Amino acid sequence: MNVHLKCSPNNSNNSNICYISQKVFNFLNLNKKKKYRMNFGKLSSEVQMKPSANRDEKNTLYFQSNIFQPTLTSKDKLNLEDFNLNIYRKGDNIYLGPVLGIFVKPNRLSVYNNNTIDPIHLEAG
Repeated sequence: MNVHLKCSPNNSNNSNICYISQKVFNFLNLNKKKKYRMNFGKLSSEVQMKPSANRDEKNTLYFQSNIFQPTLTSKDKLNLEDFNLNIYRKGDNIYLGPVLGIFVKPNRLSVYNNNTIDPIHLEAG
């Protein structure tokens, strides 16, 4: 199932609570009193999932701005807004993805030179 990410402002009383549309909450068979481990790539955080009060809402996940801190900054989280990601559950773990990473050796990196006549063009494949 896909979800649309939205970042909520940090509320210190509910810093580990995520709100999710009722449809996704039911699909994942979540319990609002239980704590889950939310995984986003290599990042994980303990959260409590609650259904959103807006019943007509599409598949949306509202996460608090302090989840995954200090690894992700507030700016990083704002860049995640409006992403559509897959969500699934295995036991007490909730997974968001896909998360892609590119690993290269530092000596393989170079600064692009605008004066180059034939710039290097790379394609995934």
